[in-house]
Amino acid sequence: AVEIRHGEEIKDRKSTFQAHAARVTSSDQLQWAWREMLSYRNVATATHNIVAYRYFDSKGVLVADNDDDGEDRAGSNLAQLLSHKCDNVLVMVSR
Repeated sequence: AVEIRHGEEIKDRKSTFQAHAARVTSSDQLQWAWREMLSYRNVATATHNIVAYRYFDSKGVLVADNDDDGEDRAGSNLAQLLSHKCDNVLVMVSR
């Protein structure tokens, strides 16, 4: 298990956004945190859950990916933000 932090909800027009983040350093931690985030009611009922992650595995190899969840380029934009010295993290933004 890893600690998951939740950002404040942000309302923009008719949408509500909330970020969730966890420090991850392995595939097991990543999968656990992703499943845990999706189990929260407000995340499970969200229209979209945009995800990006990047971490260095036990061999020092960078593991990174993202998921747009139907929001054009949103996951890749989030991944681009993480590439600026944000390592060992999973971020999910729910809308």
